[in-house]
Amino acid sequence: MDTENWVLAYEVPALIQGTIAQQVLEANGIESQIVNQQDSSYPTVGCIQIYVQSKDLETARQILEKTKL
Repeated sequence: MDTENWVLAYEVPALIQGTIAQQVLEANGIESQIVNQQDSSYPTVGCIQIYVQSKDLETARQILEKTKL
């Protein structure tokens, strides 16, 4: 992932929520990347981050807020 144009759009506590968020964004034509910040030994520690292109940030946040993951 070229990090230059990617920005953090959303954080969720579980990988399944991150996967759903990514699918919702894809269905709306927005490319996204998941970054798993969870501890491998303790999955309840940390979060899943969803990154989008900076040009799609506001639209992505609006879509994900409506989805209420």
